[in-house]
Amino acid sequence: MSDNTSELTADLIIHAANLASGSHRAPSLSAAQWAALRFFARANDFSRTPSAFASYHGTTRGTASQTVKSLVQKGYLRREHSTADGRRKELHLTTEGEQALMGDPADALVRAIDMLPPAKRRALEDVMRRITAHVDTQCGEPTFGVCADCGYRDDRGSQGAVCRVTGEPVGRSDAQQLCYAFTPDSALPDTQV
Repeated sequence: MSDNTSELTADLIIHAANLASGSHRAPSLSAAQWAALRFFARANDFSRTPSAFASYHGTTRGTASQTVKSLVQKGYLRREHSTADGRRKELHLTTEGEQALMGDPADALVRAIDMLPPAKRRALEDVMRRITAHVDTQCGEPTFGVCADCGYRDDRGSQGAVCRVTGEPVGRSDAQQLCYAFTPDSALPDTQV
């Protein structure tokens, strides 16, 4: 059993997340649709699929597919053939989707975090990474993270960073994108790093 402080902290995180979901302020989009727009805006090409969104959002593939379908119908997302694998389709934000995100209700949460001093922001990010990794593990879900922090990122080559999962180069713009194949450095055996 957790102490009351842990329960209160969990309640505060859930409260902030619920308010930032936006469905109460912007009823034209559901909380899941806002989450999908945010996800596809931040995901790398490898992760721009309904199944990756389902894992990230903690929902079923069917529910994620319905969310994606509704956003495609609204004109916020479009499907494109992958440049790396023409058999696979990726989801990308349209201009309308990008414009919708300019009114993202989660920006209130972003602004609140921005008000913290830099050291506290970094500490909060570290704590939240640990919490989400633990929750992901407990729920049997993959841990998402950004390419810059991934154990599969290989910086030893002369051509720059490469992802050892996809074999694709990891450019500067890719380094801060969410990835479905993310694995923290600490999770890989020393022989792979």
